[in-house]
Amino acid sequence: MIKLNRISNWPTLLGHFFASNSEKPFVWGEWDCALMAADAVKVMTDHDYAEALRFQYTDAKGAMRLIEPHGDLRGLIEHLLGSPITNHRLIQRGDVAVVDNEGRQCTGIVWGSGIFATGEKGLVSLPMSSIIAAWRI
Repeated sequence: MIKLNRISNWPTLLGHFFASNSEKPFVWGEWDCALMAADAVKVMTDHDYAEALRFQYTDAKGAMRLIEPHGDLRGLIEHLLGSPITNHRLIQRGDVAVVDNEGRQCTGIVWGSGIFATGEKGLVSLPMSSIIAAWRI
């Protein structure tokens, strides 16, 4: 598991990140769930764990080509971030989560009592109960 260190004012920076991107529309390979979560982690830690994914796809089919060797999105995130948190009660604000979003896996960031993820027309908040797996950041 990689160890990322959050910078001291990460909550303020992450709050600004969410506010400034709240209405940003979904775009494969630029602003999709996986890259939004990686961008949020970069704001918190100044480390881009998804650097190898950037500019590698422009549509759902291209994204699936990157995901398939890992089984599913959870497998890809586990490949990038290591083992997930085993006790869901230990999940905290700022952690990366793979969630069930209407039957599809999606990556988001835990914030408050939910998870922010990308939606078609901006960020959406999903319930904590939708978490499939989460990683400490």
